[in-house]
Amino acid sequence: MDDRDIGGILDLAYGAAVEPGMWPAFLKAFADATGAASSALVWQNQRTRMGEGLGARLDPGVLPVYFNAFARHHPSQRWQHSPRERLRHFVPHIVADDDAMPKSELMRTDFYNDFMRPFGLHSVVRLGLAARGEDAAFLMVARPHTRDRFGEEAMGLAARLHGHVIRAFELGQRLGAMQPRQGGAEAALAASPQALFILDPVGKVLHANPAAEALLAQATGLRVVGGRLTAPTSEATQRLHGLIASAAARQTAERRGGSMTLVSPLRRLPLPIAVAPIRAQAPIAIRHEPSVLVCVSDLEGRVSLSALRLREIFGLSPAEARVAVAMFEGATPREAAQQLGVSFYTVRGHLVRIFEKTGTNRQAELARLLAAAGGPWTA
Repeated sequence: MDDRDIGGILDLAYGAAVEPGMWPAFLKAFADATGAASSALVWQNQRTRMGEGLGARLDPGVLPVYFNAFARHHPSQRWQHSPRERLRHFVPHIVADDDAMPKSELMRTDFYNDFMRPFGLHSVVRLGLAARGEDAAFLMVARPHTRDRFGEEAMGLAARLHGHVIRAFELGQRLGAMQPRQGGAEAALAASPQALFILDPVGKVLHANPAAEALLAQATGLRVVGGRLTAPTSEATQRLHGLIASAAARQTAERRGGSMTLVSPLRRLPLPIAVAPIRAQAPIAIRHEPSVLVCVSDLEGRVSLSALRLREIFGLSPAEARVAVAMFEGATPREAAQQLGVSFYTVRGHLVRIFEKTGTNRQAELARLLAAAGGPWTA
């Protein structure tokens, strides 16, 4: 596979970051590139093992059957730690099924004979993408028993594309609040609490959403000098402009996304920056020439957590959700009781049930889980 072919796959990946409807096309292209018969993008809760996914050239029954009947019985799941402990140290590895256990042993299991074999799944490779709270995302590719296992060439190509797929997936998650149906690029950008810039190939700012303007106003990290987006140091600016130029290459096959972390002496926490090419047909495209999307996560920005979202995710009662939000915003149980106009013992009772429903034991652990549940795109 030459660079032009790889460029086409990456164009689909970064396109899917801003146009979710492009994920099926990317999955098909990724399957073809690795010689797989099918592929899937899967979100799965690592405690309940339930989840959802999107498949390409995959039997429609595979994912429902897996999650409803076989997810909790995968023979290679011999973990020594709790799901939350594993995900706390999540590393997005590439793992083949026979890396987890010998193929001959797998083929003697009910999991293989009752699930994999009937659906034509014989060799499977999993690419880790992201973890948040108790959930993890993976890209899966599979071959039937009539094909050889994934060899060095296919695994090498998967490794070459892996980092780009991770960046595209994470960027898509950050832009999850964007609603193209709101009409127009400006409305879509404004809907996201992430700092979003649209730039031309030399880094000139064509558009900045309200969050981006607020970040610039802080004057603690990114700046606009001569109309171009710059970093506090010449070295960081050079790296940023290199990523922008790569993402805005004239030839589609040469366009690449990238990421960097910007450290500033004026900020307590760094600024993670993701750079991605924008397709001319994308909902947020504002010109028909090469342009670039820069997404910046302000880790010091205040996150607002929705009580309704907590009720939907964890099954909290309205009163429990209000307590959870108060605790997330830094209140002690006594302060939460005062804010909500209830007794300390009522709050403590709610907190016990919140711990039970979220599977946490301490307030710090609960705060991390609630932050993950809110997600970086929560408004």
